[in-house]
Amino acid sequence: MSVLIYFCFDWPKEAMGDALFNNAKTNEAGGIYLFTDHQHAALYIEKHTQRMTAFGAKNIICKIFDVNDKLTKITYGYL
Repeated sequence: MSVLIYFCFDWPKEAMGDALFNNAKTNEAGGIYLFTDHQHAALYIEKHTQRMTAFGAKNIICKIFDVNDKLTKITYGYL
């Protein structure tokens, strides 16, 4: 089963970097990443959290979700 990681963090105004989504009014940024399994997702969380902390991100929230493959296929999602 595929798994999804949700990241959200407070992004300092002075930091420059890529984010898949952001809210300039609240200085929040984050992203959603798809992985083949929990093991690879957990490794990415560790690596990405260290990198974001080095850039000055605070209050980092990471959540892993199982992807509902059946519903994703019904809505023509890509897996």
